[in-house]
Amino acid sequence: MMRIALLLSLGLALGAPVHSQSIEDNFRKAVALSAQGRPSESAAAMRDAAADLWLQSPLSIATATFVNERASAFGVYDKKTDTVFETGESLRVYAEPIGYGWTADDNSFRNDIKVSARLLDAESQPIWQKDDFGFFSFTSGHRFMEFYLSLRLDTGGLPAGIYTLEYLVKDEVRDNVALISLPFTMR
Repeated sequence: MMRIALLLSLGLALGAPVHSQSIEDNFRKAVALSAQGRPSESAAAMRDAAADLWLQSPLSIATATFVNERASAFGVYDKKTDTVFETGESLRVYAEPIGYGWTADDNSFRNDIKVSARLLDAESQPIWQKDDFGFFSFTSGHRFMEFYLSLRLDTGGLPAGIYTLEYLVKDEVRDNVALISLPFTMR
């Protein structure tokens, strides 16, 4: 716990943005509530501090990898050991966006993530594109930070060669974008 406090204090001292006081206050409140034996309230204050800190970051992708099958939950996926696919095999991707925003509705929070896709050839030239490839939305009673994307692209008709799969991930709430770029070989 002291290491977390030290790292948080160091981060705040190095010029954190406007909301840092709220983050620091919520962190201190969480520590105090924990010391008072009030773990549920401590956890809520810690979630608030983490969510406020989260919103200071731009949208980015913490994890993006090819997988063998659809993920069953956040962090629960079977990573593909290579980036070689057989002709006609679907490309499956597991990705964890971070830094997205939430809209508040009464007692719930919702995120809205839009995904566009494109394939590039070996010379990085686009050969296929779909702007509205997917839309993902999740609602929770908290500002949740364990959200993942499970993406699949069918490759029927794609000849053998070297390619790059790109997903442009857009946070519709904060109007931020992040790029997933995964090179692969089709044989």
